[in-house]
Amino acid sequence: GSVRAVILHENITERKLAEETRARLAAIVESSEDAIIGKSLDGTILSWNVGAERIYGYSAREAVSMPISMLLPPDRPDEIAQILDRIKSEGRVAQFQTTRVAKDGHELHVSLNISPILDENGQVAGASTIARDITASKRAELALRQATEEARAAREEEEARRLEAERRRSIAESLGDVLKFLNSNRTLKEVLNYIATQAGELLGTRAAGIYALERDTGTWSVQATRGLLVTYVAGARLPVGQSALHRAMTTRQPVAISDLAASQESGDEDPPSADQQIAAASWARIYRALLAVPIVVQDQVYGGMLLYYGEPRSFSQEEIDLAVAFGDQVALAIGNDQLRQQVEEAATSAERDRLARELHDAVTQTLFSASLIAEAMPRVWEQDPEEGRRGLEELRRLTRGAAAEMR
Repeated sequence: GSVRAVILHENITERKLAEETRARLAAIVESSEDAIIGKSLDGTILSWNVGAERIYGYSAREAVSMPISMLLPPDRPDEIAQILDRIKSEGRVAQFQTTRVAKDGHELHVSLNISPILDENGQVAGASTIARDITASKRAELALRQATEEARAAREEEEARRLEAERRRSIAESLGDVLKFLNSNRTLKEVLNYIATQAGELLGTRAAGIYALERDTGTWSVQATRGLLVTYVAGARLPVGQSALHRAMTTRQPVAISDLAASQESGDEDPPSADQQIAAASWARIYRALLAVPIVVQDQVYGGMLLYYGEPRSFSQEEIDLAVAFGDQVALAIGNDQLRQQVEEAATSAERDRLARELHDAVTQTLFSASLIAEAMPRVWEQDPEEGRRGLEELRRLTRGAAAEMR
């Protein structure tokens, strides 16, 4: 009897401990700030604590016996089934962050910890979910990310403005330097080489060339280059860009070729010899894009400027406008040189006319004096031969002087 009493006492004690444990666990579950949800393997909600009511807005009466999928956003209908399948097959805890939908329809960011519930045989009978509302922290994280992105964008914008201001300053200084060069006593070749260099540097070219078209022969003459070998432009043809340059001169508009290989710009006028064909293919691999600008001097098309690039690229309108501005400066330099030559020719002609007038006056006077002496010579010789000889000497001196003046 005493043994039974002891066993009965132990059983009662174990039951009390188990009940106390369950009570404590229930108290912990109910008092938890997190949502603690139990569900069957088919996704039916079996338990729903106060934390779940607070987070999701559904009471336990509304939630229990409902499918857990009622909390899913409409764009993820299969998420719960996939989680439960994983729990059943692997029996592992799933931890991840995702979104859920509250009763009032607003979206929640939650951190989930899902683990299997085992029966007395150790088989998976359901799953428990501990969900923590991290919406506020997610919003703060998003706000921080947005603020960081805005700050980065603001820095990039400020840097872009600074670089743009620096670039515009460089352009203004370069154009100003070219104008100073134009107004100096430099030769035309020096001015054109300077313009080709400035244009090439500001527009980021691999090479630049300024050409005049000799209309009588149809050949190109090189006026200035930057980064080009002399052999490239020697002869009657340009291996790369000839067609674009012709088109720019015909239309009097810039012509941009973004990809020479795609446009086959270099192949539309085949060089006549095998050597020139090889040269054309070689240069076409080096120069992959180009910009052709016409040069119009006093309303006459003089030639053009070619800007060469090492890689295919697109051209902005601002780049094209800057290239046209350099082309205008080339035209101004050539026009100034032509005017200078005209002024020099006019000055030479005026000096020649002045000298002719002075020569005419001097020779006329000499010849008039010689004619007077010649007319008087017979009478003087009859009266005084010695005086006649002196007259003949004077006549000889005057005729020699006239010949020297003419020379």
